Amino acid sequence: MAFYLHFVEATKQLQEPFHQLLQNMSQSNDLPICVISDFFLGWTLPICSEFSVPRLVCHGMGVFALAMSKTVWIHTPQLHVSSDSEPLTLPSFQLNFSMTRSDVPEMFLTPDPDDPLSRLTSEAGQYEMDSWGVIVNSFMELEGRYVPTFESFFVIGAKS
Repeated sequence: MAFYLHFVEATKQLQEPFHQLLQNMSQSNDLPICVISDFFLGWTLPICSEFSVPRLVCHGMGVFALAMSKTVWIHTPQLHVSSDSEPLTLPSFQLNFSMTRSDVPEMFLTPDPDDPLSRLTSEAGQYEMDSWGVIVNSFMELEGRYVPTFESFFVIGAKS
């Protein structure tokens, strides 16, 4: 993890080659029907948009983990508890178990705009919201009950 942020930042060096690839494909009238890229490769969205190619975000996590992460990230100001061991109540999210403040990574509880990882996650999240759709590592029979909560974070018309 010590190199994670550096790795993700280094992927931005692929912007020009990616743009050139889509440019070449456009000139040969052979653009892809979509581009599927990782959550942290949000920089692909503006390039895809330039060529009117839909970008889909790919997550390795399932719907439950993503819905919970987004709920905590968005509703952090409302997650006040008197102690780290008191159970949290997440808005619009029903848990079958007890989750406490100490179970949540600090980055979610106190997002720091000066922290590079917090900034990167926030930026990637905005690109995700503006993308055409999302692919998750799951299936309806396993996590279908959490899909509406996950979908509620996206603009109308986005696909999941």
